[in-house]
Amino acid sequence: MKKMLNTIYVTTEGAALRKDGENLVAEVESVERSRVPLHMLSAVVVFGAVFVSPPLMAALASAGIALTFLDRNGRFQARLEGPVSGNVLLRRAQYRLCDAPEDVARSMVIGKVANQRAVLMRSLRDYGDAYEEVDRNMIGTVTDRLAQILRRVERADDT
Repeated sequence: MKKMLNTIYVTTEGAALRKDGENLVAEVESVERSRVPLHMLSAVVVFGAVFVSPPLMAALASAGIALTFLDRNGRFQARLEGPVSGNVLLRRAQYRLCDAPEDVARSMVIGKVANQRAVLMRSLRDYGDAYEEVDRNMIGTVTDRLAQILRRVERADDT
């Protein structure tokens, strides 16, 4: 099943949100106005004085659905989120890489040059017979030059 990542915005002050089975139910003046299955949601945003039942809060948190509280003017008040999974060691390594943007740039240049060289070499291998001798020689010269550029970029210092 495809998750649609829908967000519910509740703007009616005095509304009440509650959990009924696996559904979020919105009521205004004790009259049910909307019913949405929890699996169809990615976030719930409430503006102003809206009641949210504790069982609904628990269900949203356990399902990984963010609940955001804003005042009636749309200013952020609070957010409720469930447990966040992720690899802390991976995140730390990613943050360390951000401290050395020249390494990131070098990696990007190496990747671009290496991919272009691979495309040209594949073209020669797969369609070499379709090229004139002069074109094959020119493509071969370009791939050799790209290999030299790769070596220079890998050896380059940070200056």
